[in-house]
Amino acid sequence: MEKVKASKTIVVACFYYSCDTNNSDMKIELCYGLINEYDIECNYDYSIQVALKKGNDTAVSFLLNQVSKEIDIVKLVLEVENVEDIRRFCDVISTNLSIECIDTDDKTDILKILIRSVQPNFFNVRASINTACSKLCKNLVTGILSEVQIFTFDIGIIVSTACENGWEDTLKILLNKKLCNQSEKKQIFTASCKDGMETFLKWIFLTVNTDELDVQQFILDDFRCENFETVQNLILKLQDLKEMETMIKNLVTQFNLPIVRFIQWVLEDTEKK
Repeated sequence: MEKVKASKTIVVACFYYSCDTNNSDMKIELCYGLINEYDIECNYDYSIQVALKKGNDTAVSFLLNQVSKEIDIVKLVLEVENVEDIRRFCDVISTNLSIECIDTDDKTDILKILIRSVQPNFFNVRASINTACSKLCKNLVTGILSEVQIFTFDIGIIVSTACENGWEDTLKILLNKKLCNQSEKKQIFTASCKDGMETFLKWIFLTVNTDELDVQQFILDDFRCENFETVQNLILKLQDLKEMETMIKNLVTQFNLPIVRFIQWVLEDTEKK
């Protein structure tokens, strides 16, 4: 068993060395064949980083052709120190695919261009957006969600990260594209009732329809819940009468709040104040 493990380690080491050395395409093909045949674990993101650092574009091209679907493109680009190496990486991709001209040194902008320029399954977008969440790259997460049409993401991770950090634009995209399950919608609504999220909560009541987020399920069945006071205060703070009219209309009609209960609530609040 130890001999087998040692043999696999040697194969991977040889593979990394092949990425590090120019004019070693025969060696890299041989090593990759063994890795693929015997299902040996290998860090392809690291392999490309090594090849880029050494200027081994032949290895980069080979890896893109063989394992692009396993590449966490966000992790790769963020960890490559030299922007010129990233540009060369994009140039290698452009030899087979048509991608937009990259005239920026900003890594977030480069990643957005790459992701929208290639097919959805060219890179491992699922792992990439998880990396963007873990590194709190708000603009990148929002950009990926806006650009990608086929979604195979861990939506729960995105929702949790966006709620914890108040990423309102990200939450809006998730709701507008109807990507969330009921539990995730509940999580979003609860987060919107926290301090500092008043603008987003108002957006929910004035804009979102029940197909995207059915607030009735969370707050208005009995018109009493843990977030009741937050919603109540939000409505009372509205200075724009048109907004107040729209919100009250939504509460009474769209969210099926009984009109009698609503009037009682207003009278109770008036008596208190």
